[in-house]
Amino acid sequence: MSEIIPFNNELYNKCGAFISPFGKIYFVDKDHELFCEEYLSFIKNNNNPIFLKQLELYELWRLYYKKYNQKSLSDFFVMVLSFDKIEKLVFNTITTSNNQPHLRFFNYYLMDWKINYYPKMIYNSNTKSFEEITSIPFITSSKDNEYASEIEDIKKRVLKENRPLFFK
Repeated sequence: MSEIIPFNNELYNKCGAFISPFGKIYFVDKDHELFCEEYLSFIKNNNNPIFLKQLELYELWRLYYKKYNQKSLSDFFVMVLSFDKIEKLVFNTITTSNNQPHLRFFNYYLMDWKINYYPKMIYNSNTKSFEEITSIPFITSSKDNEYASEIEDIKKRVLKENRPLFFK
C-alpha cells in the first residue's frame, strides 16, 4: 500500500507503534517485540486463513534465523508482513520496507522524522530461505520522486512549526 499516512501527534506521547500495510496504527505500550508476540498469539487463536499464512511465515522465519540469531520479530513484521515500525527511543524513527516511502510518509518527512528503509523479503520455498526482493528499487515511481522533491522544497522554505499546513 502506498497511501499517505496522516500525521498523528499522539505518536510523540507513546513509546512507539506499528502501522499495518493498510494504514492502521497499533500503539505499542513498552516493547515492540512483546506487541509482535501478542499479535501472533491473537492470530493463532482466530483461525483466519489470511492470518494463518502470516503465522506460517513467522514459523519459517523463526526457524531460518534461529541459526543466525540476528533478526528480530519486529524485523519480520517490517520486512515480510510490510508493517512500518515507529520508534520513539531512537529520535522519532520509522522503519519501513515500503517502496514508496516519500509518498507513504510525506507528513513525517516534513516534520523531520527519520525514515529507515529495510528491504522487503519473501520466502522462497525452493531454496527454503528468505530472500530480498531485489527487483524493486528504493524509489520506484515518478510520483515518489515528485513527493521527495516537494518535501525538500517545503523544508527549505517553511519553518517547522508551519509545515503542518502542507500535510497531505
